[in-house]
Amino acid sequence: FDQGTIWIKSLYISRALHIYGLGRAAMRETERISTLPPLNATGLALDTVSHDSQASEEGLWFNFDRMNLPRPTKFRTNQEWYTGMDYVVVPVPESVTDDDDEDSPVFKAYRKRMNGDTVKATDDFDLAFPTVWMYKALTI
Repeated sequence: FDQGTIWIKSLYISRALHIYGLGRAAMRETERISTLPPLNATGLALDTVSHDSQASEEGLWFNFDRMNLPRPTKFRTNQEWYTGMDYVVVPVPESVTDDDDEDSPVFKAYRKRMNGDTVKATDDFDLAFPTVWMYKALTI
């Protein structure tokens, strides 16, 4: 990313409010404000749970079953939502994926996923879902 890129770290909209367009409005306003002084951003970047992780059996268990919520018949993952907002997946730098702490839960889950293994909800690292990095170029 260039020096004009701003990283968006968190956006959470309650599931009960998803149908009202608050996330879309919040991101559009963030994009608009980011291009103004003093920030003058040229792009926004973020990380979110990967589509494959969120749509997997483990992801569905985590997001619905464990909270006794019915699984929706139509489910849009975070990655799909951001893609609809014109964000594109970008490669994660090698230095980020080469975690020095091979005993960390996140690294174990990442390694299992990259090896094609299943991360089960009963594993010690059931909350560690691999992410993707996404980017959107901003126009002023």
